[in-house]
Amino acid sequence: MTINQINNNLRHDEHLDFAVRSNIIDTAFVLSTNRNESSSNPNVHIVCGSDEYRGQRIIEYSPSCIPACPKETHDQECLKMRADSCLEDSFLEAAVAAAESVQGSFFDHYILDIDCDYFNTEKSLYPESLEAFKKLIRNAELISIALEPECVKICRHEGCQLTSREISERLLSIIESI
Repeated sequence: MTINQINNNLRHDEHLDFAVRSNIIDTAFVLSTNRNESSSNPNVHIVCGSDEYRGQRIIEYSPSCIPACPKETHDQECLKMRADSCLEDSFLEAAVAAAESVQGSFFDHYILDIDCDYFNTEKSLYPESLEAFKKLIRNAELISIALEPECVKICRHEGCQLTSREISERLLSIIESI
């Protein structure tokens, strides 16, 4: 079996686990909209989760809300704010800080892999400022965009009609503007 055949059978973030275990990449940082407290995969460390960092090579950050939220207990309103703010400078800067708190050199050399199902609302594609996102784009060695059309349908918020095509077109327009 070839790597291409294996890759065609991988779903969701299994390709990251495969790449790390095969030493194709050293470490992966996942900014996720799925709120995970722990992982059954021993190779995954959840930042702000219940487990201590033990040198895992996949680091996942899935905040429960936006950085400035004053609430102690986060609710549905927080999930909507987080979804709307996923490209905002303050949100991405907090994510970068979380990654660097685990591994300081993480953003020296990286591949920016953007999954379209990360965007759950129309507003998420049009933040007030794109400077942090543009910096991630400019400094990336490579950029990939995973369309995941079925996951986009499943993950989008109620009333949202975004498609992976619309999301990828917006992302490409941002990338091309740099």
